[in-house]
Amino acid sequence: MGMEFYVGPKRESVVPAEAHADHDIPVVLVDRFNLAVSAGGGSADVAVPATPMPFGADWLRRHSIKASDISLLEVRGDSMEPVLFEGDSILVDKRASKPLTGKMYVVVRQHGVQVKWVHVGRKTVTLISENGEGHGPEKLDPRETPEPEFYRVRWFGHFLD
Repeated sequence: MGMEFYVGPKRESVVPAEAHADHDIPVVLVDRFNLAVSAGGGSADVAVPATPMPFGADWLRRHSIKASDISLLEVRGDSMEPVLFEGDSILVDKRASKPLTGKMYVVVRQHGVQVKWVHVGRKTVTLISENGEGHGPEKLDPRETPEPEFYRVRWFGHFLD
């Protein structure tokens, strides 16, 4: 019937894909890796390159994102549900940065790679799971070596079955 159902704030109008069939839409291929970041205790996998994924060049520009600064990774585990689910893709800024409260980061630590919300206190950094059941907050030890690295999650997406 050609109908679309949407609940939420006003958004830009959607143009059917076939309307673009005769036009070149500039896209950027973003590096993707078969590295599952744990939405739990941590994953110790090795990053293996996978088929790049296209993102609209205009969309990246509107969000001040350079393709050379980002990678796509996959989520493993349930500690970030209902925001992130097993198998979701996350777009991560590859440039390590100082963590900011209320932002989501991929955190690289000696025992693995995690994806968590971050809260920065005066002398502590706390990793917070979305799903509190069995996944309580974890304060990082300021003496942890090597020092954890923080990579900001800029976008996420998942398939609806």
